[in-house]
Amino acid sequence: MAILLLFICIYFLPNLMAGIAEERSPFLERNAPRFLLISSSLYFLSLLFLSYSFILKGVYTFTLISLFFLASIIVYSAVCTNTGKKILILFVLFPFYCICLLSLFFGRKMDEFKVNDNHKIILSSGGMLSAGEELTVVRSGYFIFDKKLTDINNICLAEIQDTEN
Repeated sequence: MAILLLFICIYFLPNLMAGIAEERSPFLERNAPRFLLISSSLYFLSLLFLSYSFILKGVYTFTLISLFFLASIIVYSAVCTNTGKKILILFVLFPFYCICLLSLFFGRKMDEFKVNDNHKIILSSGGMLSAGEELTVVRSGYFIFDKKLTDINNICLAEIQDTEN
């Protein structure tokens, strides 16, 4: 419950600050909805591909997209004037905001170990109730995506530094 209240405070605090601020930036007010549209499209596309077992290549790719999404929500809520459309957009994006924050802290990629030219093992941090790290075997060769073959999360692994073939 405390985490949910913290998320709500972080989410709506820029909105309150926008009402207090006296100066407005026409450039930011005009472009903040565009940045929000671009970042939310990128985030939703990456979630869609993730639901079909395609993950983006790179250790920090999804993290950067998530940070861009969070920053655009905060800028949009701080800069744009309060209208019914803005409140509706923020209300619709709130669950995705919470999922994005949780995915930044739990379940992120920690390292990648190459097995051969086509396969690699990805080490991810576990969730709040996990016993250790999670291993994912992926196959490369899908342009900017890797295809998940299997998840190994039922063993208690901790502090993996290297793998051997």
